Amino acid sequence: MSNLIKIKDVADKYGKTARTLRYYEDMGFLKSTRNNDYAYRMYDQEAIKRLEQIYIFNVPKREFCRNSEIVRNSREKSNKTPK
Repeated sequence: MSNLIKIKDVADKYGKTARTLRYYEDMGFLKSTRNNDYAYRMYDQEAIKRLEQIYIFNVPKREFCRNSEIVRNSREKSNKTPK
């Protein structure tokens, strides 16, 4: 769990609320890791990268859903990239 970051720490780093991060997760843009022994949502480096991609667009929340297809397509492409 050393590479995982708590939701509050991520929210503070990017100047957003934990609720905003949960919203992005509910919309399917982020994925957190939760351990039965640890109550907090935790984000790995891949989730942080995804969050940074969302913030690069710097889109107001009301327009976020309209532009979400771009983010989803980016995620699908990264999952198909050979490793």
